[in-house]
Amino acid sequence: ARGRAQQPLSDFLVAGDATATDVREALEAERAAGSAVDEARGRLFPTITASGIYTRNEREVAVNLPTGTAVITPYDQLDGRFSLTVPIVDVSIWESFFAAEATADAAEERATLARDTVRMTVVTTWYSLVAARVLVRAAEASLAAAESSRDGAAARVEVGVAPAAE
Repeated sequence: ARGRAQQPLSDFLVAGDATATDVREALEAERAAGSAVDEARGRLFPTITASGIYTRNEREVAVNLPTGTAVITPYDQLDGRFSLTVPIVDVSIWESFFAAEATADAAEERATLARDTVRMTVVTTWYSLVAARVLVRAAEASLAAAESSRDGAAARVEVGVAPAAE
């Protein structure tokens, strides 16, 4: 006789992938490692910094020159600063990028291992359940056969065809 569980094995595998704590933890570690790779990659690109300062002065300071008036300090003053940083060769940045990539690869493998471990446990448990149900059915059939044999023997003793067991 073929044994069956209440639900197909695929339902248990999907549930294991979605709810197993080890798998969820490993997937989160994998996502975090991917973010670290993106962060390390970002340090390889040029950066631009801009800042501005607005100053309102109490008085305007101006000087009269023969060629015209020169303002030394205006009422409203705006100062701006721009900075561009271009990493040409920075070995430490490249090393941190490669280290982040290696960590991400390891996290991906750990997630695969966690998923496979949970799946092996689910499959083993599911087949154990199916085997236990088959064993119960076989035991029930054996019990039914023994009871039928007992009833037949009792009927033969009752009609006097067979001696009573002592």
